[in-house]
Amino acid sequence: MKKIIFLGSCILFISGCASTKVNIVKSPEKIDSICVVNNKEVTIPNFQETILDQLQKRDIKAYVVPSFDKKNKCQASLKYSASESWGLTTNIDYTELVLYRTANDEHLGLVRWKMPDSITLKNYNNDIDNVIPTMLNELLPLNNQMETDLDVSDSEEYEQDTKQYKTGFDLLPYAFRRPSVAPEKGFGNSAFLKNFFNI
Repeated sequence: MKKIIFLGSCILFISGCASTKVNIVKSPEKIDSICVVNNKEVTIPNFQETILDQLQKRDIKAYVVPSFDKKNKCQASLKYSASESWGLTTNIDYTELVLYRTANDEHLGLVRWKMPDSITLKNYNNDIDNVIPTMLNELLPLNNQMETDLDVSDSEEYEQDTKQYKTGFDLLPYAFRRPSVAPEKGFGNSAFLKNFFNI
């Protein structure tokens, strides 16, 4: 009986209204070409490929480069970072896109996206096919916009963890992001439920 009551509480908890956290600075200009700086630390399958595909759908010429370089011929350069959440399903829990003008390293825009710590039904839309298009819509408002199943209009402002990075455009150090937690470590939502129900 206790497990039935608990399961009902879980359903209410999952359907709660916890909001995503966003920090958005929109690019003030239309972009026609972007050099995407490769980030080997991001191992989410097809993450970089999805960025390239979404940029091309916005009529932006997209190229992958090993590092930022003012000599690159792209109008803008894009740095990215991301981590996954582990639970009932695997989704993105933190993503960051930072846009620079290539010629002079001037900051053009950024989007930082952090999911709530609690489980909500919103989390089930947090795959790369929804998160990346939504972030690029916010980052590049003057380029073509794509339809997505996510909406940032009800998101809370994302406050940075330290004053040093509160207004900075550079990618946040990994120490200040919510890290990925694999289920085998015993801290994921799936591990918690399996332990409770002895499955």
